[in-house]
Amino acid sequence: MKYFSFIDEKQMNADIETRIQEMEDPSYRFPKRFARRDYITVAVVAGICLVLIMIGYHL
Repeated sequence: MKYFSFIDEKQMNADIETRIQEMEDPSYRFPKRFARRDYITVAVVAGICLVLIMIGYHL
């Protein structure tokens, strides 16, 4: 099923398969997991964005 005419579904499926093969390789190095500090940083940035949106709404 094609949702967008500019997406080549066969190429996309081939790219997905290639990436899956790369990740299944035993020598693949996964990125480090998020630490507590990373989650806190994301939460603070999201909070700041929410506050700025609310301030902008009231202007």
